Amino acid sequence: MDKHTKDKTALQYIYRKAPSSVTPTFCYVQPYIVGRTLDIGMGVGKYLEKFPDDSIGIDVSEVNIRIAKEKGLNVVQADINEGLPFSDSSFQAVFCSHVIEHVDSPLNLLREANRVLKPGGNLILAIPVEKTIVRLIREDYFKGHRTHLYGLSVECTERLLEEVGLQVIARYYNFPILNRIPFIDRILQSISSKHCQYISTMYWIVARKGN
Repeated sequence: MDKHTKDKTALQYIYRKAPSSVTPTFCYVQPYIVGRTLDIGMGVGKYLEKFPDDSIGIDVSEVNIRIAKEKGLNVVQADINEGLPFSDSSFQAVFCSHVIEHVDSPLNLLREANRVLKPGGNLILAIPVEKTIVRLIREDYFKGHRTHLYGLSVECTERLLEEVGLQVIARYYNFPILNRIPFIDRILQSISSKHCQYISTMYWIVARKGN
């Protein structure tokens, strides 16, 4: 693991186990995951288990890798700050949940995701919201999560996606309590306004690579 020890950002995750829960609103983005999919920062494989059989997960944590392999998942241990160890246009979808706010450079990660995506492929991002009513009540974004390096608004993320050449095609939000009331949740999701981020804990963005 010598190549990781020089990278303090990656080092703090090498022996850390990721949470094993699945975000309730995952159901909204699951239809965009078709074909061979790369799960960046896959944790213990909570989402990777739901992807097509030929999908691959990548993570720096030795603990996460061991747990994922015990599940029979196809995983690779690597530091994503150093790039993705895959050829251009290798995947029909790339999935990245609660990772981009932890890496050295969000822009470089998105460039790498775009590189390994096939034309017409989808990038699915899950990102926590920094400035929100829910955060003010429940927890401080940075104090409550010491490994957060960035706070990325919807506007900021969409700007980064545009910079790397990906087109946003959908947004979804995680509303505490309301996602337990499907009818109301579906109404709010259909609105898909950027202002929804201020009453949510996180958002999903789906972006597509052009042909």
